[in-house]
Amino acid sequence: MKVALLHAGKGAPGTNAFVLRLYELLSDNGHELLLVPEGFKGLTEGTFTRPDAGLLKRLRNEPLPVLKPAPYEGFKKLESRERAYRVLKKEGVDALVVLGGRGATEASLLIAEESGTPVLTVPFTVEADLSLTDEHGGFSSFTEELFARLNALVRRARSSGGRYLFKLGLNAPRALLKAAVAAGVDGLHLPGRTSVEKLKRLESFVLASLGSPPLELPFTAVEQGDYGLIYARVTARDLELAVLFARVVFESLVAGESSGFVAVERRRFYLEQFERVLKEPPLENELLKEL
Repeated sequence: MKVALLHAGKGAPGTNAFVLRLYELLSDNGHELLLVPEGFKGLTEGTFTRPDAGLLKRLRNEPLPVLKPAPYEGFKKLESRERAYRVLKKEGVDALVVLGGRGATEASLLIAEESGTPVLTVPFTVEADLSLTDEHGGFSSFTEELFARLNALVRRARSSGGRYLFKLGLNAPRALLKAAVAAGVDGLHLPGRTSVEKLKRLESFVLASLGSPPLELPFTAVEQGDYGLIYARVTARDLELAVLFARVVFESLVAGESSGFVAVERRRFYLEQFERVLKEPPLENELLKEL
């Protein structure tokens, strides 16, 4: 059996451990794993990589994701997907494994329906934008690190009467939402959504911003988010989830499961239908209500 693996969306702590464990399970049982750099873009272009000694060493030793994820809007076009299907057929791929969140799950459903290729999707993402699973790989450690940074800013603002900004780019993971709620920030700036009128009346506040902040607010200090350092923080739970997810994927592939989403409920891992997962509202909507 030949299995292709790609990572869609943003990186997440622990993905290297998942890739390594799945490779070990497949190769030890006479199967082959192909890696697809750059997510769905790489799949469309047919850029497969076979794990060698050097790559396996990097998977074992490097904290940052080796299999670089890459969002690719072009995959929404049928023409791009059909090109990817031809690549899968030419390469003789028997099944596809996709790491990611809601967008990756939507794409996986299309691939399974349109090409007939079995697709297994694993929620290894810091987006945490799927509500039909108790855990997303890499999400907890990422939000804990963000929480620590935001909480420090909140304490600083309360004690000094300052106005602090935690600034992140437009492509920042939505994990910021959960961390912001937990840390008790005074406001979250989402371009086009957030009113800043109430903040103007406060002597001190901490504002977390996903884009360019409101210029009319005077800031005492601005802290820039550093994703590289946060992604590099891999916890024991990240590694445990990686091994568990890899085992479920391997067993599902060997059992001949057609397609599905690997969900976790009360520490029980099982395959869920794509349609059911996508029918549930994303967690982000619930978090926004708290701000």
